Amino acid sequence: MDRVQSWKVEKVKRAGRIPARKLVFATGLPRGGLDDAELWCVKGEGGRIVGVAGLETRGRQGLLRSVAVDKDHRRAGVGTSLVRHVISEARVKKMSEVYLITQAAPLFFERLGFSSIDRSRVSSEVLGSLEFKEACSETAPVMRMDLAI
Repeated sequence: MDRVQSWKVEKVKRAGRIPARKLVFATGLPRGGLDDAELWCVKGEGGRIVGVAGLETRGRQGLLRSVAVDKDHRRAGVGTSLVRHVISEARVKKMSEVYLITQAAPLFFERLGFSSIDRSRVSSEVLGSLEFKEACSETAPVMRMDLAI
């Protein structure tokens, strides 16, 4: 039984990009290429961003990136709500698959339907993203979700 709270997810407006970037930086995730992604967030008390996730469009593929949650709001469903929302946005955009790179949370993403894959199976469009080229280690685990299912 899923006992985590469902959070309201909203698109990050221009003024919210700076606080969103600060949260990404504070959680230690790469910021390179973040401007290439659409961002969504969850806000807490006072309208403060407590979670953020991005979707970078690469042809018919997407790159889920920068899923960051404030330390005081982890394990409360913020990340789950964000990832599910971004995946639904990818479906609306008729993407065929979504990729991600993660060092710290492969089990979290597995629970949400992603599977580990070898980097050699990643499309060239996604490999061309700054996230893959510069922001993340070449040995970082890569995961994929097939949206055609």
